[in-house]
Amino acid sequence: MKKPALIIIMLCAALTASTQTYKGIIKDINGKGLPFANVVLYALPDSTFVNGVITNDLGEFTFESKTIEAGYLKVSFIGYETATVPLHKDKIETIILNPTTNQLSEVEVVSRRPVIKQIAGKLIISIKGTSLSEAGNLMDVLQKTPGLQVKNGIISVFGKGKPIIFINGREIKNNAELESLQSDDIANIEIDRNPSARYSAAGNAVVRVTTRKITRDRIHIQVYDRAYFARKFSNISGLQMNSKWNKTQVSVNYSYMHQQSKDYEDAYEINTQAHYTIKNKSFSVMEPKTKRHNLFAGVHQKLGKKHTLGAQYSYISSDREDLTQGNQDISKTNTPSIQRFVLKNGNNYYNLSVYSVNYEFKIDSINSLQALADYTKSTSNGNENIAEQNRTNATLQKSNIANINNYDVYSAKIDYNTNLFGKLPLQTGIKFSQIENGGSTLATDILQQTEKYFTSNTTTDRIGAGYILLSPQINKWEIEAGLRCEYIDRNIVSTGINVLDSSYAKWFPTFNISHRFSDDYNVNFSYAKKIQRPAFWELNSNRNYIDSLAYSTGNPRLKASISHNIDMNITLFGNLFLDLGYEYEEQARILSAISDANNPDIVVYTPVNIDKAAYFRASANYDWSYKFWKSTVSLGIEQPFMKIPYLGKYKNIKKLSYYFQTNNDFKISDKLTFFCNFSYYSASEDLMSYYYDNYNLSSGINASLFDNKLKVSLYVNDILNASETAWKDQYGNIESYSDQDRDRTYLRLSIKYNINKYKGGIRKQTAGKDEIDRI
Repeated sequence: MKKPALIIIMLCAALTASTQTYKGIIKDINGKGLPFANVVLYALPDSTFVNGVITNDLGEFTFESKTIEAGYLKVSFIGYETATVPLHKDKIETIILNPTTNQLSEVEVVSRRPVIKQIAGKLIISIKGTSLSEAGNLMDVLQKTPGLQVKNGIISVFGKGKPIIFINGREIKNNAELESLQSDDIANIEIDRNPSARYSAAGNAVVRVTTRKITRDRIHIQVYDRAYFARKFSNISGLQMNSKWNKTQVSVNYSYMHQQSKDYEDAYEINTQAHYTIKNKSFSVMEPKTKRHNLFAGVHQKLGKKHTLGAQYSYISSDREDLTQGNQDISKTNTPSIQRFVLKNGNNYYNLSVYSVNYEFKIDSINSLQALADYTKSTSNGNENIAEQNRTNATLQKSNIANINNYDVYSAKIDYNTNLFGKLPLQTGIKFSQIENGGSTLATDILQQTEKYFTSNTTTDRIGAGYILLSPQINKWEIEAGLRCEYIDRNIVSTGINVLDSSYAKWFPTFNISHRFSDDYNVNFSYAKKIQRPAFWELNSNRNYIDSLAYSTGNPRLKASISHNIDMNITLFGNLFLDLGYEYEEQARILSAISDANNPDIVVYTPVNIDKAAYFRASANYDWSYKFWKSTVSLGIEQPFMKIPYLGKYKNIKKLSYYFQTNNDFKISDKLTFFCNFSYYSASEDLMSYYYDNYNLSSGINASLFDNKLKVSLYVNDILNASETAWKDQYGNIESYSDQDRDRTYLRLSIKYNINKYKGGIRKQTAGKDEIDRI
């Protein structure tokens, strides 16, 4: 079991040349660190490029490079004079940059900063000083970030699916937590399309969010309110308080959301049997209402120069009401059609509590250790009444569906950083988590006062993981070679029957190599093996009753999907960023529609595996600015290769699709910015689904008043009411179709007031984010 790790260590050690560590900090004339400044190392006498980095949010930099006899550092930052500093070995440099003679005000300097950069295959998008800083919360920012897509609240990286999201190096729990981070609190967003072995093998992509930090001892407060005017009125209000005093930092964030909408859906299902066909056409009106409280509290204490201890508590409480009214037209071969009216009225109560402690020990300039442990408790209780009126036969059926789901998650992880043999950077770590889930579904016939069915489900999942990551540098080439092992032990009991008891271990290698020719030109190549484990709802055999003709259920025997990912990233001219990728997936999962085994007239939605799927992808991001106009443009294409069984044959899925996105800022004055964004997604195919094209045009204006303490934003989303995606599924003997008209065209008025120039404080962290994602 240890052989692969030892081989990697030996190979990388053998290839590693003598290296030197260079550290320093870049500051302005007032002693303030300058984040995202360019630091480049050149060797003398011929000024050969050796290496380069960008400073972090404190203005600090560090990098490994081959030992050179003589050289110099070249430091540049927009709005400041470029500095050339002779190289001093074994010293931490403090470099002061002087403002240019025509330096603009702080707001203007920030607005001229490049929006996009690409380093070692990672796309870095600056938020501060752009219209994205007034987008709303983090979810709003991600929706408009180049390379990211947000559909129906689901975040995905183009061609990579759902990412693992970090804020200041710490994983977050779920999308509800994204509401607590405001957009003007964000410094930059980094998208890693092929993350290393340090990260969970379940992550095909990683999104890292860096916030602005408190540097002075004071209390920072922000209050905000966002009002949404659409078919229904919605509102989000919140308060954020961060304080720093000496070595103690405290953060408390609270938000309350009252969201409601009115949505429409046209849908049909075609169930083809050997001797007849059933078609169920429906038109529905849906009116969901959600009330949600979101609380976060954390304390961060430095214990001397080397030790840091933290504790956090997160709480989310959600109360959702659903009212759906639908008309159905059901036709069966050689049988008169039936007209039905279906009324659904449901409530769902959800609570999530997370208790977390973290510890960091900076042993010296090379060695450090981080430890994190947490406990999560999640409860969900749903109750739905369904009335189905057969208008053709004058009959009535009433049902009540009660669902209960409880989760307990225990997680802990330790990470250690050092230099192997004193020269080779090494990261290693271990993680353990255990998930305990218990749930049940009870369906009752209200009129007959009888039980229709009852199912219960108990799942226990244990996951242990360990990794090693080596980062040698050979001449101008930077390498990351990693190996991760994950062990899974799973037991599922469904209604008293043990349906699954399995355990397995898998190895996940990662490799990344990059070459930086200059600040404007670099290339990166990477490979990673990943796993996508089934979510718990995909394994849960409890029934989710849709109506008397359809229900959904999980598949306890569903297998995890394994993917092999190859990517190449190229930077040209400093502002054109290209990506080419190929993915081969084994045991890909789809949500299929099949006939019920006992009654083929009933449609069952359940996840299944298909043998394999492959994808070719290419994308480009371009950053451009001219005087008062700043623009980013993103293009992408994708072609799938797979076969799906449908009506006794295999259907080839290979439609080429593409997307286009552009964000544009127009600076009217120091205090006023106008912006306009547009995105287009062509028709596409993926697995069993065909997606129709859609596009979104949005626009708005941001204003800063009273020395930037008061910020007002007016925003119009989906001006053309064309952002919804209709889809059609074909699998087995079932064809399904849905065209929804959600309440996405709205006018949003956002008001924020900052006390003491609010900046971000402690951010949420957890050891069990992957496990919570699967709940």
